[in-house]
Amino acid sequence: MLLSGTAWQTLAQIAPLTVNLALTPYVIRTLGAVAFGLYIVTSTLGAFLGQFDGGIGRSAQRYFVLHAGTKDREGTTRLLATLLSIITVSTLAIFSLVFAFAPALVDFFHAPPELRDDMLFLFRVLIIGTGVALARNLFASILAAYQRFALTSLTWVAGYGVNAAGLVFVLSRGMGLRGIAYAFIAQQLFSTLTIIPSALPHLSRAGLRLLPRAQVREFFAFAWKVQVSGLVTLLGVLVVGRLAPLQVPYFGPGVTFAQQMRQLPVAAMRPIQSLLGRTLSGQGADAAVRQAAELQRVWAVFVCGWVVVGVPAVYVGVNIWLPLDSQMPGLVASIMLAGHLFALLPLITQIWAMLWGAPELEMRAGIVAVIVTLGLAIPSVSTFGAVAVAGASVIGQGAAYGYLLSAARRLPRPLPPMHAGLPWVAIALAAVASCLAAYGAGWASAQWHLPHGGIGLLLCALAAAPVLICYLAATIGLGRVRALMGRRGRA
Repeated sequence: MLLSGTAWQTLAQIAPLTVNLALTPYVIRTLGAVAFGLYIVTSTLGAFLGQFDGGIGRSAQRYFVLHAGTKDREGTTRLLATLLSIITVSTLAIFSLVFAFAPALVDFFHAPPELRDDMLFLFRVLIIGTGVALARNLFASILAAYQRFALTSLTWVAGYGVNAAGLVFVLSRGMGLRGIAYAFIAQQLFSTLTIIPSALPHLSRAGLRLLPRAQVREFFAFAWKVQVSGLVTLLGVLVVGRLAPLQVPYFGPGVTFAQQMRQLPVAAMRPIQSLLGRTLSGQGADAAVRQAAELQRVWAVFVCGWVVVGVPAVYVGVNIWLPLDSQMPGLVASIMLAGHLFALLPLITQIWAMLWGAPELEMRAGIVAVIVTLGLAIPSVSTFGAVAVAGASVIGQGAAYGYLLSAARRLPRPLPPMHAGLPWVAIALAAVASCLAAYGAGWASAQWHLPHGGIGLLLCALAAAPVLICYLAATIGLGRVRALMGRRGRA
């Protein structure tokens, strides 16, 4: 059921958001601004490396879904065995080079001498963890293809619980960046030892052999085109880390929070991909295109409300949340969230294109976003600071959206434009109402000395939540959402 899958995926996205809300102020106070900035840069470098899997992770999800639609356990196993072999060899080769050159990368980001060794240790641990995660995520994709979202989501939640407990333990003992590495190791071990055994029942001993070379070439002809997407946000942090390192403690939390706000609705994408893939392989193109078009209409209305209600609430709430002497985190978070609208709107069209074997649309859009963002950010960051990077990211994502809007018309079975039929009046009213609610919450916080930190941010969210609920009730109708999300894909 789509509703169930989305709910479980949302729970998995809430886990890192909750840890972020609860622990970021504590981490900032415990580490200090400089060490916290290095932690942000190091984490971003690890995430950046995780993006370079040759497109294997997301492409494998597409193929695993199609195999699940025909109940082909042998095909699933052969693809898994082949991809595991390739990931093992390639990550050992590539990540070994990165591991060796890690000291030069640490020096590149101006690490102070007293923190250099700890940052280097953390970065090397993240490199190893990223390689393990690339392999583990293949098993998680198999579970998702068979719609076992509860297991994977509970594993992520428990893993973040392990990480949170580990962070409190190591930081309370003054272990700094090196201690954060130990907490990360504990989280990775827990997730790996839970996910991999759980996927084994969906595999077959008869499939324990490699795919023929022709099928491997076919897979990678598809996969490499998926590679570029998802780099814009990470590149922004790295640009600031190199060209304006003193602003990283202010820029990083804003970017991270905006990204987590983006990821909450994205929780619906894996269940939607599974649903559409199983419908396409089991019922045919006509049924799938009707399903995808209806899902896209509802999705576009929802994400527009999510962003316009979220932007003012994020600006006020993030600045209440963080113990920093600047309004920059809230400003960066609100600008980045506004830009994420252009990344959220076309997600179902991107899934549709991938199912039809056209991932190059997303690849080319990613290239457009990266070129525009870097072309604007690098020359402006030294003059206008980190906020210029956030603005450049918005323009880059907007340019990528414009490309996708045009390119998606050339699909064999195109969907309606992503923004077709949006309720513009309701969107504008929701934006105004959210501004009033958020600034009212900020005024009350200042006048009545309400709690700050994570509780203060949650109060801003509670002030904005009724606006979003009223918007959804007026534009989509809560009954229609329940009916749509309650559908099953039939193989």
